Amino acid sequence: MKLPDGYHELPLNDIQTAIDASENLVPSEARESFAEVAPAIGNLLAELRAQHTGYCGIGRHTAPDGTVVTSWLTISDLGYGPERNPRLVVAELVTDRSKPGTYVEPVELDGRTVLFTESTPTFLVGADSDEHDRLAATVHQIEAIVVADDGTRIAAAIFSTADVAYGAYFRTMMMSLATSMRFRVPGDTVSSLAL
Repeated sequence: MKLPDGYHELPLNDIQTAIDASENLVPSEARESFAEVAPAIGNLLAELRAQHTGYCGIGRHTAPDGTVVTSWLTISDLGYGPERNPRLVVAELVTDRSKPGTYVEPVELDGRTVLFTESTPTFLVGADSDEHDRLAATVHQIEAIVVADDGTRIAAAIFSTADVAYGAYFRTMMMSLATSMRFRVPGDTVSSLAL
């Protein structure tokens, strides 16, 4: 798989050691803020790892108008049931993903069907138990789902950015990523996705 340029991998193993080491890289004027967000970052990375995420990265890219856009990319490898035609898996995923506000489209890429979804969901931010006091954040998300040839596994690559107006610029990047995604041959012990 060819990861897009501009992404910096975040740790999914030995997370706390990496966070501790990164504190030394933070400018002194931002250390107090870093100390406040570091536990949340650690929890998020641990949760991603628990959900079989094989790659997580933060990227910075320049949009056509010169604006620097920050984004988050995760790639997961998941079991998806018994052997069957991968097109049937895609059809099932279309049904599962179809909801108001989500664009869903299967696309033929390099001889296989890849499912793309695009949406701008809003999430509550923070850990406050009272939902009325929590801030809402909208993100632009593009998801590319590749199905293994035997239909037993899926790889899901999810691009997210809070720079909603620029999200659509990353469609081509996600199509290129999906085209490059391949599953390893049976017998590999780490992950079936070739990361």
